[in-house]
Amino acid sequence: MKKIILHYIILPILVLTVLIFGSYWLVTSTDIEAFVSVYGYPAMFGVALISGFNIIVPIPAVVFVPLMTASGLSLWITLLVIMVGMSLGDAIGFLLGRYGRRALEERTPPLFFLRYESFIRSHPLSLFLFVFFYGAFVPAPNEVIVIPLALSGCGWKKLLPPLFLGNAVFTILAAFGVISLFSLF
Repeated sequence: MKKIILHYIILPILVLTVLIFGSYWLVTSTDIEAFVSVYGYPAMFGVALISGFNIIVPIPAVVFVPLMTASGLSLWITLLVIMVGMSLGDAIGFLLGRYGRRALEERTPPLFFLRYESFIRSHPLSLFLFVFFYGAFVPAPNEVIVIPLALSGCGWKKLLPPLFLGNAVFTILAAFGVISLFSLF
């Protein structure tokens, strides 16, 4: 029970607190502001790409939005760059799942894949809604669902568009939440 409280309550609160105060420090730092004014959008794209495909340290790129806007970058262009970077990171996860399937097909019975493929074909709307809502409202790495769905034979046309829309909703909601948090300081 103590491990559950530590891992699922205390640790996330500590990480979020460090991220918020770290982001506040970054926003007020003149050296970082100069860096952002030179490398702004490409740097943000790189951060978003890494955060889009990051299972080990899932820090959303949207926490840097106040830094970008304080450095004079457009809020909406920054959000668009984050959405595209995160979605490309998810596409990398999809490709890993797709190529991992080929390696698993040699060792795994075809029945395993046939069941998932049958479900995906027979419930396309539920798959779309599941992927969209997961990407929009679940604060966990998208690779948790992207890689298994790609392994199970889900095509990129069924997986990546709802994930991009979910990333868009998540980015906009989280950005305005982070920005409103900074207005408290």
